[in-house]
Amino acid sequence: MAWILRYPSRRCVPAYVRKQEGKVSLEAYLTIKGKKQGDISKDASKPDSIGQVAKGDSDKQGKITVVAFTCGITVPRDATSGVATGARNHQPVLFTKFFDRASPLLWQALATNEVLEEVVCEFYRADSGGMPQLQHFFKISWKNATLIEGKAYVPLTINPKNNFFQNMEDWSFTYKEVKWEHVPGSTSGEDNGNPLSGLRSEGR
Repeated sequence: MAWILRYPSRRCVPAYVRKQEGKVSLEAYLTIKGKKQGDISKDASKPDSIGQVAKGDSDKQGKITVVAFTCGITVPRDATSGVATGARNHQPVLFTKFFDRASPLLWQALATNEVLEEVVCEFYRADSGGMPQLQHFFKISWKNATLIEGKAYVPLTINPKNNFFQNMEDWSFTYKEVKWEHVPGSTSGEDNGNPLSGLRSEGR
C-alpha cells in the first residue's frame, strides 16, 4: 500500500508555464531551515534569483518555487489477507526547483551532511469562492531532514519545445518526522521515524 502525492508529474508542463497560457495553475513553495546555515530558502523566488518566472507576491518570493514534487509511504502486506508483513517505509521526498539563490546553500548542505531542522511545503490551488488569489489549502512539514541527492540539468537547448524551460535541479531528502495538514478542513496527520538514513518505523 502506498501513499504518493505528485505535484505535478515531471512529464507535465511546469505550473508557471500553464499559468502563462491563461489556465489556473497549482503552485507550491518550500521553506528550509538548516542547522548551520539558517534560512536556506530566503529570497529564493525573487526576480534576481529566478528571473522572469518570479511572481509579485512578496511572501512567496521569500521561498523556493517548487516545479515538481513527490512523496510516498509503502507498507508491505500479504496479498491474500492484507495483513502488514513488515515495517512501513517512508520514501525519500523528491522535489524539482529552478537554479536560484538557494542552490549553492543546498549543495553546501548536501556536501556537509547538514541537518535541516525544518522543511515546509505549502500547496496552493484556485480559490473555491471565486477569489482571484490562489488558496493555501495543504501543508506538509518535515523535521530533522537530510539531503541525500542533488542533480542539476539543462533541457536540450536545441529543441524549440524547451524554450520555456529553465535550468532545473532535482533534490531528495529523508526525515525523522512528518506532518500533513489540510488547511481549510482543519485536519492533520503525523508520523515519526527512526534514523535519518531512511525513515522506518513499526506499524501502529
